[in-house]
Amino acid sequence: MFNGALAGRALWCLTLVGDGLVAPEALFAELGERIRDVRQGHDGALYLLTDDEAGRIVRIHT
Repeated sequence: MFNGALAGRALWCLTLVGDGLVAPEALFAELGERIRDVRQGHDGALYLLTDDEAGRIVRIHT
């Protein structure tokens, strides 16, 4: 599961096993921007909406 983080300024990859969370991993923290939204496109890629002044959209190839 992927989750954007405003305060954490990263895309979080969360692995769930049973009822528990295993090894959360921060991705794309080097962008230095808050992640407002995460969506999967029809092409299978992930799209991140950041709160950059220009409202940047980042496409992540999967």
